[in-house]
Amino acid sequence: MVGAMTTTLLDPPGRLQTERLGDGRRRLLRELAVSVHGRELRVPEGFDTDYSSIPPMFAWLVRWSKVDLAGVVHDWLYDRGCTEQITRAEADRIWFCIARAGAHRANWVQASLAWLALRWVAVLEAQVILVGRGDVRRAGA
Repeated sequence: MVGAMTTTLLDPPGRLQTERLGDGRRRLLRELAVSVHGRELRVPEGFDTDYSSIPPMFAWLVRWSKVDLAGVVHDWLYDRGCTEQITRAEADRIWFCIARAGAHRANWVQASLAWLALRWVAVLEAQVILVGRGDVRRAGA
């Protein structure tokens, strides 16, 4: 499923500092930096996130406080449109690695099940986008 990757939280791993927005999302009050498999990712201060967008029917799989950092980085990667350097599948894999990092990480079962839910949603969303454009090719999210 998801191979082993080295993940380091580059910022002091204290509490995620955000402010709640009127629509329920959160805004970062300081930059968030992580290194996943030697790739440094920096989410800028001021970025708006809804954390991990796991469908409500799968919300029971994992305690959100254990995957908040992963959700912020994942949202940032998706918000940037995922590039040729980081595909949607890779962004989902990065979510898993961050969810499993740090002292307050999700356990392997929680992270794996939530990762499967993320991948399922990504594939469904890609299918909807292609159909909306009239593209009949299969989505390779």
